[in-house]
Amino acid sequence: MSRLLLGSFCFCFLTACPPPAPDDSGDSGVDDCLATCVGELVVRFADGRSDFQVQLTAEALFSTLNLACPENIAAGGPGETTCLEDGFSVLASSYVYPEILQLKVDDADPIALAPEWAQETVCTATCSSAEVVVD
Repeated sequence: MSRLLLGSFCFCFLTACPPPAPDDSGDSGVDDCLATCVGELVVRFADGRSDFQVQLTAEALFSTLNLACPENIAAGGPGETTCLEDGFSVLASSYVYPEILQLKVDDADPIALAPEWAQETVCTATCSSAEVVVD
């Protein structure tokens, strides 16, 4: 009978007393940062043109961008495009642009763009941004 009483006592103790709560000190050893950065390329034309067609390419991994402004008709590219009063911009989340890009404006020969890229890292995401003026 004492075994039955001891068994009942253990059953009641284990079910009435849940295990201790996990440690909420914040250091789980896993990087749970969800923030990202946005890479941006801004291209401005020295002559102030707002009506143009451009093709932006690169030798490195890059999706060719074709853009017609001021209509903001875009195909390809790494992200969201915006036509500006004197050029265009491309925004891409968590994106590092190639160091050198090729820009073709209207029917002119392509020119090499080698902007001075500024890089930032937010959590585990790295982005690059630059602004260039094309003559």
